[in-house]
This record gives sequence, C-alpha cells and structure tokens, in this order.
Amino acid sequence: MRRALLLAALALPALVRAQTAGTVTFTPDNLLGSADCDPASTTTVSLSWAVAATGVAGGTYRVYASSRAPTSTTTNAVKLCDTSDVPADSVRAAQIGEDISATANPQSADFRTADFVLATGYSCAETTARTIYVCVHFVPSGQTDASASANGSMKLDLKAPASPANVTVEPGEQGLRVSWDHGTGGAADASYFKIHAVATDATKDARDHWSGKILDETGRVSGRIDGLTNLVEYQVTVVAYSSADNASQPSEPKTGTPQPVEDFWEYYHSSGGQEQGGCASGPAGALGILGAALALAFRRRK
Repeated sequence: MRRALLLAALALPALVRAQTAGTVTFTPDNLLGSADCDPASTTTVSLSWAVAATGVAGGTYRVYASSRAPTSTTTNAVKLCDTSDVPADSVRAAQIGEDISATANPQSADFRTADFVLATGYSCAETTARTIYVCVHFVPSGQTDASASANGSMKLDLKAPASPANVTVEPGEQGLRVSWDHGTGGAADASYFKIHAVATDATKDARDHWSGKILDETGRVSGRIDGLTNLVEYQVTVVAYSSADNASQPSEPKTGTPQPVEDFWEYYHSSGGQEQGGCASGPAGALGILGAALALAFRRRK
C-alpha cells in the first residue's frame, strides 16, 4: 500500500506537466497566402485556445508567433514559443497584439493575419511553404513566467496555380455561361475559381463583375457570372485560386454578350395576346395561345 502511494505521489508531478499544453485552433483556417504578406492588409483570423490550467481568473494571455517550434521550459515543462528574435539561432519571433485579460478558458480573439508574417520575417517571395508557430502563454497575476500554454501552427504558402485554359463563353439572360480546362505547370493545385467580366465599352457598364467561388471539378469546369447587362459585350477571364487563396494569372480573355431570352408568355403578349392563361380563357384564347406557341417554335428553329 505504501509503495502504491509513493508511486502515485511520484507520478503526480509528471501528470501535471503533461497537462500544461493546450491547443490553438484557427477560423476560418490556418493557411496564409500572398494577400497576408501585405502589411496594410486588414484580413483577420480568429484564434481560439484552451490552456491546461486549473484557473485563469486574474491572469493574462499573450499570443506569440515564431519561426521556431515551441520548446519546454526547464522549470515546469510548459511548451512556449520564442517571445522575441534570437539572432544567434536565426529565429524571428514577436508578440501578436496586446496582452489579453484572461476571463475564460477556453477563450478567443481576432488578429491581423499580416502580423504573423511580419513577426517571423518570412519573405513574400517564398518558393516553399513555411510554418509559423503560434503559442498562447498564460501568465498568472503577479508573476512573470507563463504557467500554461496552448500551441498551434499556421502555414504560409505563396504558390499559385496555373492559369485556366481553353475558355469558352456562351450567352445567357443577364449573364454568361463560362467553361474552361485546368491549366498546366502551376506551382499549386487549383482549389476554386472565379469568373471576371468587364464591359468592353465602359460607358455601357462601368462595373467590375466577379462571380462567386466555383469549386474545383475533375475534367472541364464551368460556371456562370450574373448581374450583367443584356446586349452589352463583356471581356471575360477566369482566375484559379489555391487553398491558401493565391491567385493565378488570368486566363486569355474571351468576349461574350448576354442575350434576352424570350419565353412563351413574353412572345405571346408581344404578339398582341391578351389572355393571362388558365382554363377560363375559352376557345378563342386557346387558339391564340396555340398560334403563338407554333410561331415561337418556328422562330426558334430559324
């Protein structure tokens, strides 16, 4: 019995040390791309963390980013990131944002994505993906050393996909249907696409039109861009994006012109028809509707 109690007592400190590491999660994701390299970027990422501590009331959270993985301290085995540059080891690190009052565990906050790139000093012309290590240190009130932490990492990936190829454009009502093939030779795979359209004559439509995200498909990809003006010619390109939102060069431009689509009732009324439809229209109305239908069918065949 005494031996069992002694073993339990010896194991307790190790158990406490094992519980001092928490995790950091990122929303929408932990991927950083070329847009995040712009120091003026206002894009943000939400960090959520949970540190393994019995209580955090009265303490402080500090978020750090480092080019080196977190290491365990010699005193309490808490895994911590570097808190500033270590020139001798070619490490770049810095605190992200200000101190955060620890009011809950787990807790979350928003940060500028560009600050993580700036902290680690990575070049915005990187040809290989880089890891940015992120740590949230919990410092109890009245102390200077962190007693618990949460760790995670972000990926800086600046590689872009190839430009889409073999773009074709078909007219639609106030929109265009566009199809294309995957490009070849890109540094990254395409995750999604966007269609871009601008009027060749800006006096007819000066707006800059973009479709929503069109998810990647195997083989030939297609999508539609809406909100255009009928009978106005547009120059259309397609842009591919990587999972880190890095954009390819635009495809070769093609032109297309949205066309009004005249359905049965539009043609019937434009031909002088008065009926609104329904069984009560009578024989005369039925004959008029039939005639309009035959005329419209003949017109479309031509």
